[in-house]
Order: sequence, then C-alpha cells, then structure tokens
Amino acid sequence: QWLVGASDYFMKWPTPAIQLDLPHQAHHKKPTFKNSSSSDVQAIVVLGGGRRLGAIDSHEYGKQDLSKESLERVRVAAKLAKQTGLPIFTTGGRPDTTGQSDLSDQAEARIMAMVFKNEYDLNVQWIEDHSNTTQENAVYSAKLLKPEGVHHIYLVTQFWHMPRAQKVFEQQGLKVSAIPHGYQDTQKHTPLDFYPSSNGVMLTRQIWHECLGALWYAWRY
Repeated sequence: QWLVGASDYFMKWPTPAIQLDLPHQAHHKKPTFKNSSSSDVQAIVVLGGGRRLGAIDSHEYGKQDLSKESLERVRVAAKLAKQTGLPIFTTGGRPDTTGQSDLSDQAEARIMAMVFKNEYDLNVQWIEDHSNTTQENAVYSAKLLKPEGVHHIYLVTQFWHMPRAQKVFEQQGLKVSAIPHGYQDTQKHTPLDFYPSSNGVMLTRQIWHECLGALWYAWRY
C-alpha cells in the first residue's frame, strides 16, 4: 500500500469506477455502430490477464482456465454489460506459450469468451486472439473496432494496469472510459497484515512491473 501511494505521483492511479455514472441501457435496443457518435460509449473491451494452463479440473475449457486477474476482469465486464447492454470485445493471445501451439491451446480472449457464455450467458461480439502485449492489445483492437465505427470504449482491467493500458489505447485513436478494479486499500491494520503473504508479494510485484513498464512505454511508444 505504501508503494501504491508513493508511486501515485507519476503513475496517477485511477479512481474506482464505482464513482462513474454509467448509463442504464439494458432495456434499449442493441446499439448500431456505423456513423455513431463518439461521444457515447459503444463497446466494452476486456484485456486478457493470463491463463491457468494444466487445469485438469476444467474440462469444459480444454483443461485450461483463466487466471485470477482474468476472472476478475470478466466478472466486472459481465456486470457492466448487463447494466449497459453494450457489446463485449475480448483481447489476448498466448503470451505464455513459446513456439507453435496446437489447436487445443486456447488464447486468453477465446477462454474469456467461453466463460462469458457459459457462466454469465453473455455472447462476445468481437474476439482478438493474436496480441501478446498490452501494446498489441491496443493496436489489434483498434484495427477491428474502428472499421465498425467504434471509437469510444469502456476499458476493463486492474487499477495497476490501467494507466499503461489506457495510454496505448488512446494512442490508437480510441476514447477510453476507464473501469479499473482490484483495489486493496486497508485503513485499519492488524498484526497479521504485516506478515509476508503471497498476495502482498504479488501486488508489490505488479506495482513494480507497471512502474517499470510505464517508463519503457514512455521511451518506446
């Protein structure tokens, strides 16, 4: 938590999306995208956050599953889709696979689409399954969305990933309304909070990863 606060000066972590006034369009007709105004949000883009390979308990997804981060993103996006009636776009390839993968090896975007359908009864309208980095997420997503007339999106990912993700999506000409989540701010601590934990180590790693990634992206892109 100290690291999150200390890095906020240059990372500018987003505020929780619960403060946004989201439009209630659940009972409206499905929006059309050709020649639509970019002042209104037109789609929900969900970024892949990793796969769980060797998931022998997950036969319905080919013995693969989503990571904890990906599942959180799907859950938030599903709630948003049911609230707004907007179509869903999933993006994410196979960044954890080296070399040629076989046909049973599902990309993150395709596993997310199956989870949306099987567990939330939501159909995904667009699937982008070739990107392996956040930069590629943005480039490939824009190439699919902009010809469809989509220029304003809700972007769903963890708060620590949002600054870098939002920047590269906006660089591709998309207007982004951020839907960050995954906050773990605790105001009242107990002695147990100061014991090392896998959760604390992972969050600290993610914050360092994003701080270094922001520097790299600022120089590279």
